[in-house]
Amino acid sequence: MEENLRNNLIDKLQNNTISSEEREELFKLYNSYQFSKEWNENTMGNFEDVRKKILKGVKLKRNGASRGKIYAINSFLRIAAACLLVFFTGWLGYTLILKPDPNVIVESGKSRKEVVLPDGSKITMNINSTLTYPRVFEAKRREVKFEGEGFFEIQADRSHPFIVATPHVKVRVLGTAFNLKAYKEDPAIETSLIHGKVEVLTAKEERTLSILTPNHKFVVDKIALITSHLPQTKSQIEVVPMEFIDPSNTAPVDLAWKEGKFAFASSPFQDIAREMKRRYAVDIIFENKEAADFKYTASFEQEDVVDILDALQLVKPFKYRKEGNKIVVY
Repeated sequence: MEENLRNNLIDKLQNNTISSEEREELFKLYNSYQFSKEWNENTMGNFEDVRKKILKGVKLKRNGASRGKIYAINSFLRIAAACLLVFFTGWLGYTLILKPDPNVIVESGKSRKEVVLPDGSKITMNINSTLTYPRVFEAKRREVKFEGEGFFEIQADRSHPFIVATPHVKVRVLGTAFNLKAYKEDPAIETSLIHGKVEVLTAKEERTLSILTPNHKFVVDKIALITSHLPQTKSQIEVVPMEFIDPSNTAPVDLAWKEGKFAFASSPFQDIAREMKRRYAVDIIFENKEAADFKYTASFEQEDVVDILDALQLVKPFKYRKEGNKIVVY
């Protein structure tokens, strides 16, 4: 049976009609010891010629298989690269577009705004103020960035101090309520403590400027912060008692804005004018330089700019005129 198969395969090989599978079968028979011993060159042809024909076919097939494998590998790599590109594009889109920013930025604009932080602390922002805070407090301390004016009611957590960072100072607290006024355009920074305890430090936290007790206000000139370690600038860093707008001392002047009031105590006219610009969007220009230093104490609720100026005129006289969106004091 095997001899008939062998002879049949050799005939097909000689006539070039052998299939790939049959060529493989003949190759196996050719390699057997018995096959080589029983070779009959008269009927089966020259042994070496047949061997070369068999091997040539087998090599061609194997080379073809290799090319197929290489093609398959290349195709796989192309598909893998395409999948990787799709994944990377999706990841990049998620990172740049869909992934939320780790920080929240709140701007109050022209109205007051209340914000509750992740730890439950509450901040009431005055007009034209900006607050930046993390969505989650993950570090050993809770830190926010602030510019403008705000009233802070901080949840107590001794193991995680609360830090309010402004461009010029930092305020560190554990659990307290205080007012911070740090507008970019103002020459000074004010911190008024209602209850609890706060520490006011330089922006890089290398020096403590003051430790406040309740009903006291810390005032520092921004320029003085640069040389706050020098004796001659000590007078520009003050801690003074808070002023109140009621006889019972229950309504601090520094918190009047929370109730929608416009109040000030022993404030120079030029400081009042700066507050009026924020509140009423009006520029007050002093041609009368002496009037800029007039000091006033008053509280207003629904009055407009003209009502306020007329009331101030009754305390210390000055004249003014309106020029479009400007008021000139002369």
